[in-house]
Amino acid sequence: MITKKVQVLSETVKKLLHIHADENLKNILNKTHHADIAYVLSGMNVSEQTEVFSLLQSEQMGTVLSELPLEKAEALLEALGAERSADILNHVSPDDAADILEHLPEELSSAILLRLKKEEAEEVEELIRHRPDTAGGIMSPEVFSLPEEITVAEAIAQLQKSRPVESVFYVYVVNPQGQLVGVLSLKKLILAGPQAALQDIMDKDPHRVRVDEDQEEVARTVSRYNYLSLPVVDASNKLVGVVTVDDVIDVIKEEATEDLLLMTGAGKEAAGKVTLFENLKKRMPWFFVTLIGGLIASEVIVRYTPFITKIGLLAGFIPLVLAMGGNIGTQSMTIVVSSLLGGRLSMREVWGAMFREFRLAIILGLSYGLLLAVFIGLRYGAGPFLPVAIGTALALSMIIAVAVGTLIPVLFQKVGIDPAVATGPFVGTLVNIFCMWAYFALAIYFIGRPLVGLSS
Repeated sequence: MITKKVQVLSETVKKLLHIHADENLKNILNKTHHADIAYVLSGMNVSEQTEVFSLLQSEQMGTVLSELPLEKAEALLEALGAERSADILNHVSPDDAADILEHLPEELSSAILLRLKKEEAEEVEELIRHRPDTAGGIMSPEVFSLPEEITVAEAIAQLQKSRPVESVFYVYVVNPQGQLVGVLSLKKLILAGPQAALQDIMDKDPHRVRVDEDQEEVARTVSRYNYLSLPVVDASNKLVGVVTVDDVIDVIKEEATEDLLLMTGAGKEAAGKVTLFENLKKRMPWFFVTLIGGLIASEVIVRYTPFITKIGLLAGFIPLVLAMGGNIGTQSMTIVVSSLLGGRLSMREVWGAMFREFRLAIILGLSYGLLLAVFIGLRYGAGPFLPVAIGTALALSMIIAVAVGTLIPVLFQKVGIDPAVATGPFVGTLVNIFCMWAYFALAIYFIGRPLVGLSS
């Protein structure tokens, strides 16, 4: 949530920029956190962004660029050109620089790489070779490691003399071949006796991820064990990098957005990032599923047309039944899908979550069914049986909607399909069909009982 302070900052920067009060603007920017500057820049056009960027101190430029949304950073670098972009990217961590360069036009990306410092360029090129959605694609190659045979005193001395790396939460211990053999937290290192050898006090066989492991699985591992960073190794177990918690946060946000879009059948990317044709190609199949489901639901309604004609109240409550069923079904689906995708719950716990949703549906269904029955009785004076029939049908529809909303994601998972993939359209379509069938079948069953008094 954006605070009032940041909103005032944004307005102030824009006003100063408009009147060309560069010195005042410089003073403000020098005292402002880089994340807040990035927020302000995100609300500007490219011309305004380049003007503000020119007023930043050189050490600020890299950190601010890293905080910008990827598409904003790309547009800014294209406007700045290769020479100036290279100067800025020399102050950006290799993993962030690789992410940005991957999305730039190839000609500009190559021109910037040629102008980067040699060591920086080599690290960035190495990262670009990995798929962006893998551990190798999100890791930082700047990882602090020490030989296993040195003492704690020697380790602390080397740590103090080492060049700055992105984050040092743990000390990774390697053998002469550079293979990962252990890990030490900084706390454990500092509290250990100065003459103790690292190989005697390190945690052996630490958790690690392969360089080609999917970023979502990396995020789950960090989340499951509450690590601040996770070592990345190649096929021979050689330590090649580290994934830090800030990288994982970015992955979680990215995957959550992707899963949300997939659940609704809108594709992996937001509409603004794909062409109209690609948008149509991704969405049309799921609308076709919805169309077929709607036709089946309409057939159910048509089948009961004689009863609807005789008892008009049934038609009046169709939208209510669909809305209540759709809402509770979608809520239950979202809870189960988030449990499955989060990786924090076992299948037994997922089944427990489903049971809780089902129990909740029974309570809500009976409560709102009773409320609807009382309303119909008071509002339309329809006698005791018709209100009870419609209220009970509503309750059953809500229970069925929860059953569909919880079972579909689990079935997808069981057969090896990502539960996020278009679960929304499937659940919405099936809920409409089953709710209509349950509503009319149960209502007609009750209304057809003796003593109902249809003529009333």
